[in-house]
Amino acid sequence: MAHGIGRNHDCRLIVIVVITLVALGGIPVVGGSETGNATAGEIVWSHETGDWAWNAPTVADETVYVGSQDGRFYALSTATGDTEWSYDVGDAVFTAPALTNGTVYFGAADNHLYALNATTGDREWRFETGDSIGAAPTVIDGTAYVGSDDGKVYALDARTGAVEWTHQTGDWVSSSPTVVDGTVYVGSYTSKIYALNASTGAVEWNYTTDGYVAASPTVVNGTVYAGSYDQHLYALDAETGTLEWRYETDGWTYSDPTVANGTVYFGSVDDRVYALDARTGHLEWRTATGNGIAGAPTVAGGTVYVGSLDASLYAIDARTGSIEWTYDTAVSIRSVPTVANGTVYVASGDTNVYAIATGHTGSSMGSRARLGTTGHVGDLADEFGRPVASVHTPVTRPAVHTEVTVDASDSTDYDGHITSYQWRVDGQSVPESGPTFTHAFETRGVHEVSVTVIDEDGKRATAETDIEVGLARPIDGVLPQDPDEDGLYEDVTGDGQINFPDVNTLFQHAESPAVRNHTAYYDFNDDGQVDLQDVLALFEEV
Repeated sequence: MAHGIGRNHDCRLIVIVVITLVALGGIPVVGGSETGNATAGEIVWSHETGDWAWNAPTVADETVYVGSQDGRFYALSTATGDTEWSYDVGDAVFTAPALTNGTVYFGAADNHLYALNATTGDREWRFETGDSIGAAPTVIDGTAYVGSDDGKVYALDARTGAVEWTHQTGDWVSSSPTVVDGTVYVGSYTSKIYALNASTGAVEWNYTTDGYVAASPTVVNGTVYAGSYDQHLYALDAETGTLEWRYETDGWTYSDPTVANGTVYFGSVDDRVYALDARTGHLEWRTATGNGIAGAPTVAGGTVYVGSLDASLYAIDARTGSIEWTYDTAVSIRSVPTVANGTVYVASGDTNVYAIATGHTGSSMGSRARLGTTGHVGDLADEFGRPVASVHTPVTRPAVHTEVTVDASDSTDYDGHITSYQWRVDGQSVPESGPTFTHAFETRGVHEVSVTVIDEDGKRATAETDIEVGLARPIDGVLPQDPDEDGLYEDVTGDGQINFPDVNTLFQHAESPAVRNHTAYYDFNDDGQVDLQDVLALFEEV
């Protein structure tokens, strides 16, 4: 210890401080967090349409695009919910829109697929199928792919609406196509999951389930995920259609799955949201809601957002399945939520489109949204093909000088492969170039680790994680304890509590070998030494 402490004088000082604080209204409690202007789960705005709204919004260029059963398609301001323009279809709009190259595409119950100018709402073209269109189109590389209740999958020129090819499945196609690596994946009421050549429509393979396939498939790392009315979620090899695994729920599974960070999320009409290991199908967690799940979940900022037929929007911790918050509407939610820049947009059967704060700044990053299937963020011409970076560590609070492995292997490139990883620690580049990175931090505190993934086309994405590093725990037999696990041993007496006897004990034994030999444990004001200021800092915590 650098300086001796005059005990009588400083004891009186502590007593005076205590009396003064009590006189002023009590001893302050240190802690709490600031979430900014918006509170998670708080409504930002709502916009009333004239009837049920149950499809997924798409968000791009500060505009929310969404249709309603009132027969209109809306463009709403992300900031206020005010109508920028609306288009009168004349019949219900069931599908989520797709937006690319300044054109927004959607289907309607009048049997038509529409293409509108995304800025003005002017119609560019429309194409008539043989029956109602109940599934969202997907627009990739100049072609619009859409299914119809006439049993066909259509490929149309995205600029003109001219037919490129059609494929007849034989029953309703209520599944939105997903296009990856030149193959269209889609389900049908024939109980089959189809893989069609994106250029010709020729069947590459099909897989037969034991129930209708109304869910839209998603594809990640060579695996197709799709649900069926036979109560199963299927994982199939994307090239061959061979079954990799399947998982049984207790109800119909027509919620579109989405994959993020190595986990596949989906819902079932058995009233549960599921999280499975995407590679093995093993259950990670399942969370009950008050009714069935008809829409797909979306993932943003470490949270899963999903609507339920119980009329509530749920925000669920993506790793644990614990419910973070809910927002209740008046009627069931069949809509798929879309998160853009920290706001979740969702439609409800109560005729409203809602904008709700998430408490973070993230956007939807699961495979469904990134592939432009059933609602997405941004113009697909810009976003499609961009990899998604993911980084995490299983260690919650490592100690200094202890090796920590940070893992980016769940990063994904949906239309190709990741070719390199660039790591940084606290802003400084490190030589590691693989999907995992091991490092021992030399100082305690919060350290940022980031990874930039680069795909074969040179497109990049970056993810960061903050790692809070603490002091090593004292060896067995050392009296002080760290009950709040902040790396400082405020429980000086070791009785399991942080209270005034701890302040007094530190004051009385500040020059003892136990303190002098373990200075870092008692350096409560983090100035590199133990003195009266640390006694006062401990007092403030108490």
